[in-house]
Amino acid sequence: MFHSTASGQQPAFIVVGKDSAARSIAVRARAGGGPGLFWLGGFNSDMQGTKALALEGWAAEHNRACVRFDYSGHGESGGAPSTAPSGAGCKRASRCSSSSAPARRS
Repeated sequence: MFHSTASGQQPAFIVVGKDSAARSIAVRARAGGGPGLFWLGGFNSDMQGTKALALEGWAAEHNRACVRFDYSGHGESGGAPSTAPSGAGCKRASRCSSSSAPARRS
C-alpha cells in the first residue's frame, strides 16, 4: 500500500513482468472511503493529465480512495509503449489494483 498524492510527492513504483519483460510502473494512490476509484488511462494518456487529476480532485473532495497509474512508456512509468507485450495493459492494471489498494478510512 502506498499513498503518493500530496502535491510534489513522487509516485510509488511497482515492477511487473520478469526478465526482459519487466517494467517499472508508476502508481499514485490516496486513502479514502469506498467505493474507491481506479483510473484506467487511454493510449498516450497519463495519471497527471486533466481527466485523471479531475478524478483525483473529486475523490479528495468526497473522501474516496483513488488509484492512478501510468502504463509502460506513458507518463512517469519506464519503457516505451511499443515494447510492452501484447495484453500487458490488462495484466498491469490488475497488478496495480491489487498492489496499491489504499487503506479504507472509517
